Amino acid sequence: MSDLLTATSGFEQTYERIRAILNLQQMRALYLAYPICDALRHELTWTHYRLLLRVDKPEVRAFYEARRSTPAGPPAKWSGSFTRLRQGGG
Repeated sequence: MSDLLTATSGFEQTYERIRAILNLQQMRALYLAYPICDALRHELTWTHYRLLLRVDKPEVRAFYEARRSTPAGPPAKWSGSFTRLRQGGG
């Protein structure tokens, strides 16, 4: 039984390390995309920005930032739009 707990603990530690690394990479990407932190919109959450970072074109990213300033709904509604943009659709 203790071997099972040790194995689970090792898996959890590895998972936490990977999650921390991915989170740091996303924070770095946010900093590179928005080097002036005052340019960040307070209406947007970390989830919004993580989705916005997937968009390569700054003008398209700006469109979605402005759209979020209006009642456009939660980020879940954005997912389909981002998928189409990343696949080259409009």
